[in-house]
Amino acid sequence: MISVTVLFPVIILIISFFLFKKVSGSLSLTKLNLISWIFYFQLFAQCFFSAILTLNGFTNHYVLTTVGVDSLLIGSFAILYTLLMLPVGMLIGMYTFGFRGNEINFKNYINKPVTFIFDYKDQHVKFVLYFLSLLAILAVFYVLISVGKVPLFSILSGVDGLDMAGLRQNASRGFSGNSFVKNIFGYMLTPLICYISYIYMRISGRFHDKFWFYIMFIFTFLILTYDFSKSPIVFFSVGFLFINVLIFNGISKKTVFVFSFLSLLFLFFIYSFLLNLDELWSLNSGVFGRIFFSQAAGTYLAFEYFPDVYNHIGFSSISVSLSNLFGLDYTDRAARLIMYGFNPTGVESGTAGVMNSLFIAEAWANWGWAGLLLSPIYVGFIIQSLYMLLLKLPKNPVFIGAYAFLATKIPITGGVNDFIYNPIFFLVFMVVVFIYLLSLSLKRL
Repeated sequence: MISVTVLFPVIILIISFFLFKKVSGSLSLTKLNLISWIFYFQLFAQCFFSAILTLNGFTNHYVLTTVGVDSLLIGSFAILYTLLMLPVGMLIGMYTFGFRGNEINFKNYINKPVTFIFDYKDQHVKFVLYFLSLLAILAVFYVLISVGKVPLFSILSGVDGLDMAGLRQNASRGFSGNSFVKNIFGYMLTPLICYISYIYMRISGRFHDKFWFYIMFIFTFLILTYDFSKSPIVFFSVGFLFINVLIFNGISKKTVFVFSFLSLLFLFFIYSFLLNLDELWSLNSGVFGRIFFSQAAGTYLAFEYFPDVYNHIGFSSISVSLSNLFGLDYTDRAARLIMYGFNPTGVESGTAGVMNSLFIAEAWANWGWAGLLLSPIYVGFIIQSLYMLLLKLPKNPVFIGAYAFLATKIPITGGVNDFIYNPIFFLVFMVVVFIYLLSLSLKRL
């Protein structure tokens, strides 16, 4: 007889699947989109597995062994609640804008041909994009010089896991250069331009577009790994799947399989320099543990620490500038406080940074039950509104590139604060407007 701790989560998953299918337009892996990516990877793989295994007593993960039974149960049910209510929030968003389903919207968009912004060569647009590419490349050089190391070389030289953690924290939190240059011109602009150059390459096939893309890809790889992170480059690669779906009306099953295999191979390759063979395959500390347990682990710790160890944060962790504007004391975000509670020695020594998790962890840490119950609906509404906006924009290289960039940056397993105040979304909008207006001005000269 099937246990209720197995049957109940599976029923929730099935209901969630059909709700997500309605709001996404398609849950086919060969037509991957922003919504289906959230469902399959960020919720199903990274959170659902953790919840169902935890409910059935598989709690020997190095983080979960420190969490009480009550927090494990509440955390698991909070994940299942999110699986159910996140698409409900998306449905509310869809109905608010007058639609009954996204199947037609998505189908119409992927069937439309890719158009150029002004003309076949888009020379004026490319002049602006080349200028932004130069700024991005210079920013990457600046970041690498400030850090003083090329991450891949350090990994291949045999740095152990603890030293790597220290290097990572030093590169990110201890960055000595200008953070504006790093975050805006390096970390944001470089991958965005890389996506756009890839689209021009695929629709034109010209040599100079290929050369442009290859250069931007190299520098994107360097900036996404500057702090020795492993997952950003994998998530960045997912953007090319989104792009190919939009350009070619889908991707093959072979492409999905090969991409998944190569992504796992890359992670195993990198972790092989940091872990021994037993740890590499362990659900506790290896690659699969990282995917199926570690990303959700902070959710359970949030219920363990708030409000027993820390008081609920409220709005004081949203932004330093906003806290100053409204006269509030700024507090570190929940992910930082959770990591400090879990590994204070690591935080103080600079080898541990934050413990990101499903956004409801930060919602609970901020506002308690109100945050937990309302945040999935709110976040679902925001994501659906963004998705529908992107599907209504012209299908040209700049907008497709922005879609791919934003789709890989949706912070489901980051924090709820990013859905309240997220400068990245605003900056992408500003870059797109800058490209269009400057290109139009050059065309009129």
